[in-house]
Amino acid sequence: MIDRGLTGGRLLALGLGFVGLMLASGLAFGQGSGQVAEQNAALFEELREVHSLTAEELAALRAVFDGSSYISQGNPAITRHPMSSAECSAKLAGAGVS
Repeated sequence: MIDRGLTGGRLLALGLGFVGLMLASGLAFGQGSGQVAEQNAALFEELREVHSLTAEELAALRAVFDGSSYISQGNPAITRHPMSSAECSAKLAGAGVS
């Protein structure tokens, strides 16, 4: 079996981290459920690709989101990120984090 590094406690920690971020950014903004579902679907697909998640790992992460009616990624119309995804990736690579 290949160790993907995202099993058990690590997957739970990743899920809880996302839950915390989503709660911090999403609770203050009202969104339609369709928009949240679309954003979450895109998030899950990106997580699957970037972290090579198995179907079981992805299902466990989805279960965290499905257990709440208000977890989301915030309001994209007003959210301002401190850096772009490319800048973040470059910073992490420079720090030796993959």
